[in-house]
Amino acid sequence: MNKEMLTYFKENGFQELEIISENNIFFRNLYFLYFKANKFKEMRSFVGDPESSQQEFYVYFDSILVQFRAMILDRVLDKGKKQYIYTERYSFQNYLIRNNKEVQFKQLEKFLDSQFLEKIEKKGDTEEIFTIRKAIKRITDKYICHFEKDTENYYIEDHLVNPYSEFYILKIINIVLEICGFPQIELKND
Repeated sequence: MNKEMLTYFKENGFQELEIISENNIFFRNLYFLYFKANKFKEMRSFVGDPESSQQEFYVYFDSILVQFRAMILDRVLDKGKKQYIYTERYSFQNYLIRNNKEVQFKQLEKFLDSQFLEKIEKKGDTEEIFTIRKAIKRITDKYICHFEKDTENYYIEDHLVNPYSEFYILKIINIVLEICGFPQIELKND
């Protein structure tokens, strides 16, 4: 990890700097998530301005979603022990498991499995709640990575880019950061 990254973490309230060196790649990814999120929130004022391009806004939005998806959608279940296990991936879940933070791990999983809006998803004859985890996975997989035609993605995106929605992507990220014990991203009052 370079000096700029370590300085950023020191200046932004990270108390456990020894953990940073042990989880170097995870914290490198976390640093870039903070960096992108801060750029993204600065661009909020450009949305709807006919004089400015929204292209850079959506480049950062897509990049945040893909990185956040990679950092939160990782859980490997050991079916024999009926518990989640540590893998070599650099996710929030693995960071928590590796650092013996089981309570926070369970809080994170509960939050990610909470309902996204009032949406219900049909699977055959059954209905399931549409979770935050599923919303992030769907929009990144079908809208960013594969460019599939899916009108649901616009519905999801409308909430993720809206700072007044409880499902604004930076609010979701802040909840995850809070659960993990990391400083939150300061949000503007638009």
